[in-house]
This record gives sequence, C-alpha cells and structure tokens, in this order.
Amino acid sequence: MVIVAPLERGLLTPAEYLLREAKAEIRSEYEPGQIIAMSGGSFRHVRITSNLNTEMGLATRGKLCQYLGSELKVRIANGPRYFYPDGTIACPPNIVDEKNGAIDNPKVIFEVLSPGTEARDRGDKFFAYIGVESVEQIVLIASDRQKVDVWSRSGDGWKPEVFTEGILLLRSVGFELSLDDLYSNVVFEETATED
Repeated sequence: MVIVAPLERGLLTPAEYLLREAKAEIRSEYEPGQIIAMSGGSFRHVRITSNLNTEMGLATRGKLCQYLGSELKVRIANGPRYFYPDGTIACPPNIVDEKNGAIDNPKVIFEVLSPGTEARDRGDKFFAYIGVESVEQIVLIASDRQKVDVWSRSGDGWKPEVFTEGILLLRSVGFELSLDDLYSNVVFEETATED
C-alpha cells in the first residue's frame, strides 16, 4: 500500500528527508515536494521478495555485482528522489550515503507489483529509473500471477520481454533467475470459471 502525502513544494529538502527517514518508524520515499509513505506488503509480495532475496543473494555471493534488498534506497539524481525498490544489483554498489543506506548506481532494479503500487511502479518510478545511466534492466514481478516483465536498455531505447515460465536471463549482469524458484510457495487465488 502506498500513501501519498504531498507537502508544499520545496518545504522538505533531501537532507531533511534523510534526517527524518533515519528516525522514522515507517519507511517513505522522497520526491521533490512530497513524501510517499510505504506500508507492508501482502503475504504473496513478501514471499516473492523473500525468494528473490534468496536466489539473487546466492547468485551474487562473492561476485563484483552485488544483490541488495529492499532496505536500501536508490538515489535518483534527477530531483533528487529516493526510492526503495524491492531489490537491486549494482556492480559494485556506489554507496552515496552509508548512514542512511543509499546507492546511486543500480544496474538491475526489481519491483514486485501489487494493486496498491503497480501504477506508480510502472509509471513515475519506472520513468525515473530509465533516466539513471547505470540502469540496464528493470524487472517488474507480478504478485497476482506468475508473470515477469523484463525491460532491457538497448541501443535504440528499451525493449520488453515477458516471462510466465522457465528461466529469465539477466543479461546485463550474467545471472539467471528461475520463475519456479521466484514463485516457490506462492499461492494464487483461483478465478471463478463458468460451467
């Protein structure tokens, strides 16, 4: 669930946001003029994120490229903005704020979509991410069905690939991710069918 709490433009600087965020009990993202409070996800969202953390954590162990989970902010220079993606891979991470946990050079960004966040994840956040020079792939993971959209930077823009089964290749970092592993122990609601 996302709660957008707009503030007066220019009222809260990025430095003030970071001070506030360090003391906050509820995580929030920052865009110029507004703080966006983040709340907990559904069981499926948490299960998928846990699987993602396990699989990508193992794949990147001991490698130059490191997987970083949802507790780490990504600073988007344009704005600036601060987002909490569900995961990132950076090669290696450029830590711009150790105390507040922020990097500015993700190579791969993962977002697990939910009804409350999908429009923002596919909209404002997606367009902010594609403006980051280091980002080469954006992975949008559905939580209501087994489906993953992988957007990859190419010479002439961004190209989407859709996966509903099998193994997706994160070409930008040379890692694979099995959809069976990503969706392990995730139960989807059955839809009613007419007889």
